[in-house]
Amino acid sequence: MVPGEARHHGVTLREDREHLARLRGVGRVEDFAPKSAYTVQTKDVQVALIRVGDQFFAAQKACAHLKEPIGQGRLEDHVVTCPWHGWQYDVRTGKNVFDLAIEIESYGVRVEDGEVKVAI
Repeated sequence: MVPGEARHHGVTLREDREHLARLRGVGRVEDFAPKSAYTVQTKDVQVALIRVGDQFFAAQKACAHLKEPIGQGRLEDHVVTCPWHGWQYDVRTGKNVFDLAIEIESYGVRVEDGEVKVAI
């Protein structure tokens, strides 16, 4: 890890002004039920937000297969299943469960004073 970086939910986050400027609030912790997936709107982009217990993960909105909304998928443990054709992704890494060469983009997530923020 590079000095000035921190690990958060398995994702390396740069602790600099550029990174902090990219944090976008998407709601309060209590807005998101544990073991759930959502599609949320940041200031400029929609993302899939997944809550597993007290941990939050964020990824690109669309499945790599046919671009259907991951945030409408079913969640089991740390795996979200696309609601259209069943493609599955590990929310911690964005990797497809059956083919590790396929992945969706993941984003860092922070909870600050009860607000959930995504680093876009």
